[in-house]
Amino acid sequence: MRNEDEDIERLLRDEHRLSRILLGPQARSLKLIGRSNPRYRWERYWKTEEQLSAMKKPIREYYQRTNSLIQQYMYIDCLLDSSIPHELLNEYADELEASAFKPVDVPDTIAEETPQASYQTPSHLDQVAGSYGSVNNITSGKSSSSSSTLKAPAHPQRRTPKDIFRSSENLPLLQHQGDEENEPHSRPQTPELVILPKEAGPRPNLPWLEDGDLDHDDPIVTLAIWINLVANIILLAGKIAVIISVPSMSVLAALVDAVLDLLSTAIVWTTTRLISSSQRDQHNYPVGRSRLEPLGVLVFSVIMITSFCQVSLQCIQRLAGPEHKVLQLSMPAIIIMISTIVIKGGCWLWCRLVKNSSVRALADDAMTDVIFNIGSILFPLVGFYGHIWWLDASGGLLLSLFVIFIWSRTSAQHIRNLTGFSAQPDERNLLLYLTMRFATAIRQIQNLRAYHVGDKLFVEVDIVLSANTPLKDSHDLSEVLTYFLESVPIVDRAFVHVDYLSYNAPTHMLKQPAS
Repeated sequence: MRNEDEDIERLLRDEHRLSRILLGPQARSLKLIGRSNPRYRWERYWKTEEQLSAMKKPIREYYQRTNSLIQQYMYIDCLLDSSIPHELLNEYADELEASAFKPVDVPDTIAEETPQASYQTPSHLDQVAGSYGSVNNITSGKSSSSSSTLKAPAHPQRRTPKDIFRSSENLPLLQHQGDEENEPHSRPQTPELVILPKEAGPRPNLPWLEDGDLDHDDPIVTLAIWINLVANIILLAGKIAVIISVPSMSVLAALVDAVLDLLSTAIVWTTTRLISSSQRDQHNYPVGRSRLEPLGVLVFSVIMITSFCQVSLQCIQRLAGPEHKVLQLSMPAIIIMISTIVIKGGCWLWCRLVKNSSVRALADDAMTDVIFNIGSILFPLVGFYGHIWWLDASGGLLLSLFVIFIWSRTSAQHIRNLTGFSAQPDERNLLLYLTMRFATAIRQIQNLRAYHVGDKLFVEVDIVLSANTPLKDSHDLSEVLTYFLESVPIVDRAFVHVDYLSYNAPTHMLKQPAS
């Protein structure tokens, strides 16, 4: 009789344990998101370096772009086939009774013989954990009023993009997945993420992943800005000394460039401080002031263009004037100009390694200064030794036109981004593929808009779920998808709209009157 009692207790324990496994939060995430479901075999479309080298240039450029997209899509496949989407969705375990996949309480076994033979579920069964995960506080049927409820876990954590988008080698694997495309009846098995060497085939890669920005208040960012500031002050003093001794137009252009370099560093420092302070002022700036950065660059580009237009006029006046004097640079002036090239080259080599957009803007400016100062010293030297009086003024004019062209292009790009220009096709394709692959519960993608609001993108996605999907499931799924879209390094904010029809009225009101 005792053996029979133990057998019944063991069966009841297994029954409760099985219910926790099949009807817990982990099972809900698998039913909403789905198992590993690769849609394409991307390696079939990969072109090797040997194949690319044998192609003509237009065709080669097309397949190089295709290879880049394949690597990005493979990274999305690795990310969505990992355990990260399920981990995020499992955090929404409150109010599981409102889910379509709510847990079902297994009642006690009803005694068939005598009251003495009835067997209650032992209290220690409440703490039995499943093999895939654990859901505590499932108690026997009538023992308490909270018998059919789950212990509410901690609220979903605040996430950062680095919590989701990681190196492909560091993505956690999802257990119990199978290849549903080629082997629909195969037993689930744990996948192995195989990263091939570059020469053997495509590797998962996201081009912006390794270039994620450091925070604006990071110490290395502050140090880089201060080093550039000190360097620009020293170089400005040296160029003032040179222009006093030699009235060269090329050196004058370099002096104006040095003054504006100092101004650009001040603008970068100011915008960096304002952006950092706005992150602590959620009342006045609910989403921060990140768009101050492109706005500051736009203001500086206007100042830069205006200043060098004035330098160009001075050069034209020198060329049209009656004085045809050949200028000579003294040895101290040459040493100062060469020192400028060396110092700016060092700033460029170091600043380009700092993963911050403001510091990299300073690095690009330093590289431009290196080229600019090489021209500023070559034109008067060649003009002196070649006895060519007009070469100095012509060199200053060419350098000024070069700066005007560069900064006109930069200002046009920032104006375009600040006025809501659309994302590039490859960027939009990546976001569309991520949304398409995210969950099997998503029946259709009704619309996807990606447009610039500053340097980064705003993304609006309309997805179609079943009309029978409960509010909790649709909310949790759309919010986790929002986290994934906002974790893409090129995305600032994402908005996911859930619908149950393949077509409906426009999501937003039309602001302009109908014609």
